[in-house]
Parts: sequence; structure tokens; C-alpha cells
Amino acid sequence: MKTIKEIEDEMLSIDKQLETYQALIQRRGDLAQLRLLALRLFPDPKAKGKAPTYEPPAAKPATAIAIRGIVLTHADYLKMALSKNGPLTISQLLIATRAEGWKGSGVDKVDKKRLYVVLYREKHLFRAVGDGKWGLVQKTLAESA
Repeated sequence: MKTIKEIEDEMLSIDKQLETYQALIQRRGDLAQLRLLALRLFPDPKAKGKAPTYEPPAAKPATAIAIRGIVLTHADYLKMALSKNGPLTISQLLIATRAEGWKGSGVDKVDKKRLYVVLYREKHLFRAVGDGKWGLVQKTLAESA
């Protein structure tokens, strides 16, 4: 039987491997996007009019980052940032989610778009509060019952 220390050490080792895995998923998505762009700019004359398509892995829930056995989505990082800081702009959210441990792509413009898409799609979690700021949806006692 393993000791608690051995279990924690193994969990930390797995967490490090998962971070590498997430970086590989992101890199593969970037390369696929680059390939798609190259195919659009320089089409293959043998392709017979078939346009290339690609859905990046970041759009699939299976690529959420796992931390200590808990799968965290982009929405989870946004919720953590907004619950700690209150309403924030997209630029402030980018900084706050990275402070919470969200990796993103490392390209601010791309990451801001990713966060905005989550804010826009998850209307039951997030709301625009004015002045370009976003906050958490506050449920009343009657709504939660």
C-alpha cells in the first residue's frame, strides 16, 4: 500500500505530464490552422474544388486541462477570476485567468477571443455589466429553488 506522500508525488508527476499534453494539443491545433491557411493560400490544383476544413481541438471539451483529477474548462477559469475580482474587462480577464493557471495559447489576441466566446456562449454563467466589463450571473433565491 502506498503512503500519502507517495500518492501525492505520483499525482504531481501526472499533473506535470498533463501540462505537457495540453501544450502538445495546443501546438497541434496551431499547426493544423497553419496547414489550413497554407492550403487556402496555395490550393492544390489536384484537389478539384474541395475546400479544406478543420475544427481546432480547443473547441472540444475533451481538451480541458486536468488539474489534480479535476477537469477545468475555460468557463471554470473565468468563474474563478470573476469570483475573486468582480466584474472585469476582457484584457483584465486575460490577466486574471492566467493568474489562476489558465495557459491559453500565449497569444493575447487569440486568447481574448477564446475568453469572449465562452463569455458570450455561457449566458447562464456570465453577463455583460456595462463599460465593457463582464461579471457572474447572480441567481436569486427563487431561481435556485
